[in-house]
Amino acid sequence: MNDQSNAEHRLKALGLEGPAGGGVSSGSDWGDSDNESDDAGTGPGTDAEEAFDAASAWVAASVQGGRQLGQNVQLQLYGLFKQATAGEATGSRPGPFHPSKRAKWDAWSAHGRMSKEEAMARYVALVCAIDPEWNAAQRSEDPSFGGRSSGSQGGGPVFSVPSVGTPGPDDEKEIAGLPGCASRGDEAGVGALLKAGANVNDADDEGRTALHWAADGGRLEMVKLLLERGANPNAKDNDGATPLHYAATCDFEAVAAELLKAGADSHVADADGSTPYELKPKSWQWPQRTT
Repeated sequence: MNDQSNAEHRLKALGLEGPAGGGVSSGSDWGDSDNESDDAGTGPGTDAEEAFDAASAWVAASVQGGRQLGQNVQLQLYGLFKQATAGEATGSRPGPFHPSKRAKWDAWSAHGRMSKEEAMARYVALVCAIDPEWNAAQRSEDPSFGGRSSGSQGGGPVFSVPSVGTPGPDDEKEIAGLPGCASRGDEAGVGALLKAGANVNDADDEGRTALHWAADGGRLEMVKLLLERGANPNAKDNDGATPLHYAATCDFEAVAAELLKAGADSHVADADGSTPYELKPKSWQWPQRTT
């Protein structure tokens, strides 16, 4: 059994394997090399923060050394590290055409209001599951492990999950205005903004309108409300994707049907050349293209 299989077996035994298909399920890092611990073990009486610092440093060193971890494990490390260092997830869930950002945000937000202390403890338990000898091995290679060396600086290098991409500066930015209300499913907020004169087709920095966000979340009543108020069913985001692209990608057939009824084009291509018709699940029954 290889390292990855062993790790996943131990994760299941600890109940840390997370939901199927996406790790602990959504930011920033597996860990950093900023350690302040003089004795970063995991036994009774060990300070949780010191153990967490030591474990995150071990992960960073392991990644630099070329250790391979499965995506499920990577996302768990990412989500727990974010929860332990930043607390509850912030911002809005990235859209389906930003899969790496979406997977990371999901891994973080899955922990809800879990305390930083609990997230630290679970991070250390996860590292123990990956390699029960992680601390001993590191100490044998570096006797000073667990303590701050004279050359170390606060906020040392951090490592993002390579197989799911690197987060950008907008990963945790709160979406404002009408798109923001739609992304949160806030129908009352949408109604109030529209009543106050907001443009129903206003877009966020990624070009996503409120209708994009409603389609992304499968919010059928929100989609109906926005369409009734004049939302453009063929509006394109910065990647050329329409709300129908989002509905097709996210498998929301009722939303797609509502968009089609409102005049959405099922054969318009996004920046990658993909159409909603091509992206939809094969089981969907859509009208064939007419010429």
